[in-house]
Amino acid sequence: VKEDKLEEFKRRINANKSTLAGQLNVFLDKIKKETDGGRKTAMAGILKDAFGKEQFKKACKKKKKWALSIKKLLNE
Repeated sequence: VKEDKLEEFKRRINANKSTLAGQLNVFLDKIKKETDGGRKTAMAGILKDAFGKEQFKKACKKKKKWALSIKKLLNE
């Protein structure tokens, strides 16, 4: 069941790649509602990877709330 949830999350992110920024809150909300710590961290990683390293770094530098919350979840 654990993998199913992660796969579904990954599938939805990939399906929404072109509008990812616009749907960010939807995905962040899903991560926040996740009760399993390991799965929550994995989901944060999936979302971070979807944006790509450079874009994520830029967002962190600009102190974007979404990026910082992912960073916090990943303990980076």
